[in-house]
Amino acid sequence: MIIFACTILLLVAALFSQFWFPGRARVFQVIFLFSIVVICSLYLLLVYLQYATWKEAGPPSSFLIPPYRSALYVFSYHFMRFGLWYVISLALALAFFAFGTFLNKKFGEKFFRPEEMNLAALAIFCLGNPEWKYAWLYYFFALGIISVIGALALRYAFRSPRRFSFYWLWIPVALGVIIGMSILQFLISNF
Repeated sequence: MIIFACTILLLVAALFSQFWFPGRARVFQVIFLFSIVVICSLYLLLVYLQYATWKEAGPPSSFLIPPYRSALYVFSYHFMRFGLWYVISLALALAFFAFGTFLNKKFGEKFFRPEEMNLAALAIFCLGNPEWKYAWLYYFFALGIISVIGALALRYAFRSPRRFSFYWLWIPVALGVIIGMSILQFLISNF
């Protein structure tokens, strides 16, 4: 639950930063790096709490920690249940950041504002929670649908030659996916 709250707080902070610090890519870089530090700290906290729980529980749980087993067992136990999802989402976020930045520079910065790749990377990374399995797939799908509808609306309904911007969509769509996944999990578990 604390991971859910931290994820929501990080995304809401990024959303408010879009209003308070528009056009400042450095702010969003700091928020993205801070989110990585927060998630890694939570991982270490989970490992410590698991170690303390197994130590206090006595046998047979105490046989899962040193001196009977390596301390790496506790780390690997939580890595497979928690950390791996965030490693995958971080790899996707960094790949998206690098690819988006490369394409944006190649085509003269006409697709994205400089801070948009940081917002996208933050959103993708925050969707790595193990409770929302593969949420980044739903995120990309939702962005695709919204972008097609938005581009068509700009072009045909408003007769505007401007391009459709993702600037205000990166974080709200991620929050929408998180809320949608949470509601879906609630409905599945209760019905």
